[in-house]
Order: sequence, then C-alpha cells, then structure tokens
Amino acid sequence: DAPMTRRRTTAANVARFDWADPASRIVVSVDPKADRTTVWVSHEKLPDSATADVQKVAWRKRLAALKSLLEREA
Repeated sequence: DAPMTRRRTTAANVARFDWADPASRIVVSVDPKADRTTVWVSHEKLPDSATADVQKVAWRKRLAALKSLLEREA
C-alpha cells in the first residue's frame, strides 16, 4: 500500500520503482517463455535485515496471489 514512483530503465522486461515506506527500491523482472513466464522481485536498499525479512514474506504472499489469479484465468 506504500506509494511507488516508476524509475527510468532501458532494460527490456524490467520495471524499477522507488518505494516510499520504507524508503527503498523495487526491481521487477519478467522472463516470458513459451510455456510459462517467470517474475522476479528484488526489494533493495531496505534499512535493515528485520525489514528485509518482513518484505520477503510479504512479496512471497503477493507473488503467490498473482500466480493463483493468473492460473485461474488461464
């Protein structure tokens, strides 16, 4: 629910964002293949390891929900 601002990138299939709370950066990479697509999220510049642990759990839940949604629609 934190505000995000998109950053410029020249890389194909990559989106970069500044995340406001906690102040950090998110990099989303998408690798489309014939039979499936892989998505990676890297949450960088977090203030400490405790925050990183919280965000790791949150991103796993978000990506699992996205996978579930996309599999239902397929």
